[in-house]
Amino acid sequence: MDLDSIDRRILNALQKRGRMSNADLSEKINLSPSACHRRVQRLESDGYIKDYVALLDARKLDLPTTVFVEITLQGQADELLDAFEKAVSRIPDVLECHLMAGTADYILKIVAGNTEDFARIHRQYLSRLRRGGADAVEFRAQDRVQDHGAALIGPPLGRGCDGVVPNPKDAVACDPARSMPRVSAGKDAGRGSDTKR
Repeated sequence: MDLDSIDRRILNALQKRGRMSNADLSEKINLSPSACHRRVQRLESDGYIKDYVALLDARKLDLPTTVFVEITLQGQADELLDAFEKAVSRIPDVLECHLMAGTADYILKIVAGNTEDFARIHRQYLSRLRRGGADAVEFRAQDRVQDHGAALIGPPLGRGCDGVVPNPKDAVACDPARSMPRVSAGKDAGRGSDTKR
């Protein structure tokens, strides 16, 4: 299914307010409630909307420290990558794990209560990854500049902000955002077919 401009407006609206009622959503995107409901159901059944979740405040949960850890493996064999991803999926403190292009193979996003708590995570989990052939470099985040928890849904490539193919003489006023492939550190961990090694 190809997304049109209305589908993309629905996705952008729901990413910002996932608990928005169908009536509010239909009014926001200027569509009848019944047509809006059918579109949302189709987006769900086709897998564009995976789930509806709550974004938690890490500071209120006493997890204010965010650490990004770059991981470089000693090799690129599939069995080595698979073993690493399985090991990472068992670390509860890892929020995200991304397969990277560049000098590092992976980057982990880890939350901790403080420096001492991260030291515990390091001793309990990361040091084992190193013994398994992974070198790690750690970066602590000073402050969260932007975190809206959403991917921007732009128009299809080659189309304008309203989803219409623009006249080549006209400038397109928006730049579609494209998200990187993600390797989840959860139950559905795995590499996307479009990821490069």
